[in-house]
Formats: sequence, structure tokens, C-alpha cells
Amino acid sequence: MQVKITSKGYDALSCHEAIQWISDGGEREETPFKSGRGHLRSSLPHLSKIGARQYGLLAEEQMRRRGEDIRYAQELSRLAKEKRDENEYQETKILMFNCIANGVLNMNKIATVICSLKGRNALNRKAYDEFVHSEQAMTAIPRFDDLNVRDDKNDIWYNILADRLQCEIDRARIHQNAMKMQARSYYRLQEVKFTGDTTIKKSDENFEGREQG
Repeated sequence: MQVKITSKGYDALSCHEAIQWISDGGEREETPFKSGRGHLRSSLPHLSKIGARQYGLLAEEQMRRRGEDIRYAQELSRLAKEKRDENEYQETKILMFNCIANGVLNMNKIATVICSLKGRNALNRKAYDEFVHSEQAMTAIPRFDDLNVRDDKNDIWYNILADRLQCEIDRARIHQNAMKMQARSYYRLQEVKFTGDTTIKKSDENFEGREQG
């Protein structure tokens, strides 16, 4: 359940507005307040019945309660969004990885999955990126055999989505290889830095020994 809060969902007076309303003489018999929890309604008694001070205190109390209701509704909305995001994450991850079988990535199948998820606004970007950067996707052989461009609009979209995915996987693979090469180069430089002098001395000793021999 998702709770949506809008400024028009409450008819309440702030303390400043209550004082202004009092100074105007109070045009309404009642000042209604709508509570966000359970759609309960409460009202302030007329100014003439309780006096300006008591009226102001009641108005502040109503505003405090309304703030609690808003925070409660926002918490429900946050929890509902987290649950929805988790469901979309699991669905996207499972459906995409199911398109890999025996080291082959079925591009027609995965393009259909992506298009379907996008159509329902349920494609989870985190799960999508995890697939792109996964070892399974980067080592799988892409198969485009079932992708045929016809006059069908969906086929065109499937090809676009498949090509885009393949480009992202290739970019992830290139980046991974570049990082590995950079790491190897770094460790080689560190090895030379810490063992270079010793290596040179041993070489010099061997060279001198050969000359003496």
C-alpha cells in the first residue's frame, strides 16, 4: 500500500492563520481538521465558546497531530517503496540471469524481458547493472539468431535493447580488463621498487664472477 500525501489533503489552520482568523472575527462556526490516520475528522469549537487563548492552544495541538499523521503516512510510503523496490530487484535479476544457458546469452529472450519490464515500469536498475558487470554475462557468448528486423515495431525495439545491452557488457568487460592490467602494472612497479637494488647487486656479483672466471 502506498500512501500519498498532498498539501490539499488537509484542511487545517496554522497558528498564524488561526490568530488571523480570530482577529477577523471568525466567519465560520467550526474550523474542520482532517486527520490523515483513518480519515478521522475533528473540529475546533467556536471562538466565543472557549476564548482566544484556548482556541490557539487547540489549533497548535491539531497542527501537532497533523504533523504526526503526515510522518506516519510518510513512513508507510517509505516502507511500501522499499518493499516494491526489493520485489522489482529480485524479479529483474532472476529473469535476466535466466536468459543465460550453457554459456550462451539469448539476446532475443533478454531483450523481450527488458522490454516487458520497462513497459510495466518494473526494471530495477541495480539488478540490471549487476547483470551487466557479472562474470556470467561478460563470459557468455551472445546469440542474436532469433532477432529478426521485420515491420513489427516490437522487433525493432528488441534489436535496439539487445544492441544497447551488448554494448554495456562490452564496456564493462573492457573496463574490468583495464583495471586488471593497471593492478598488475602497479604490483610490478612495487616489486621493482622494493627488490630492484638487491637484484642489481646480484647481477653485478654474477657479472664480476664471470669476469674473474
